[in-house]
Amino acid sequence: PAATEVLYAIGAGDRVVGSDKFSNYPDAALKTPKLDYSKPDPEAALALNPDLVIMATRQQEQAKQFRDLKMTVLYLEEATTIEGVYENITMFGQLTGQDAQAQQIVANMRQRVDAVTSKLTAVSKGTRVFYEVTTDLYTASPDTFIGSTLKLLKAENIAAGATSKFPQLTAEAVISADP
Repeated sequence: PAATEVLYAIGAGDRVVGSDKFSNYPDAALKTPKLDYSKPDPEAALALNPDLVIMATRQQEQAKQFRDLKMTVLYLEEATTIEGVYENITMFGQLTGQDAQAQQIVANMRQRVDAVTSKLTAVSKGTRVFYEVTTDLYTASPDTFIGSTLKLLKAENIAAGATSKFPQLTAEAVISADP
């Protein structure tokens, strides 16, 4: 979904021939043929005749199947920091010839992030936070984009020290952490 949104934002949305089922923004992305996110069907993708297939972390094991069908695949680990997001936007701008639009989006994003973080310079220790990813208490560790954003905001993530990127906490652990 992130790649889809970026492509539309930089003005390359008219070249998106298909997207995953979670790509729901902007509204135009809803009209693209949909593929499964976790296990996209290579033949269904091939039928869309893409110039480039963008695959993310969860799809790593499938990239070979797409390449075996002679599709050009760009495999990207999802960005875990805002800087990584800026780099991806810039790269998509270069790949699509929408470099100026991508640079403008990155500049606007930097300005907005700086406007928020500049107000936090005097904060030495932020609020303890439980970021609820799902209602069954999955959360985001500091090693994720969400976690790095909480750190940028000087929030104390109660999932610090987790052994996975998206651990499931118990209700007792959340209560004990006292966010």
